[in-house]
Amino acid sequence: VAMKDLSGGSGAAFADSYRAWSLDDGYASRRDVYNLYRVLNRLNLFGRAYLARVPRCGSRALAAAC
Repeated sequence: VAMKDLSGGSGAAFADSYRAWSLDDGYASRRDVYNLYRVLNRLNLFGRAYLARVPRCGSRALAAAC
């Protein structure tokens, strides 16, 4: 679910299926940490194209952790 937010969202059917279940408390803060991991991994694998996303994801993940 966190990756859907990282990649720009999803269609209505996908979103509706997840609204049927409630996500665990704290999902929003964990989502930022998960997405930071994914961005750093892609930066490592694919190079500088993902560099601009690191500060944005990193600052949200750090704010959620504090």
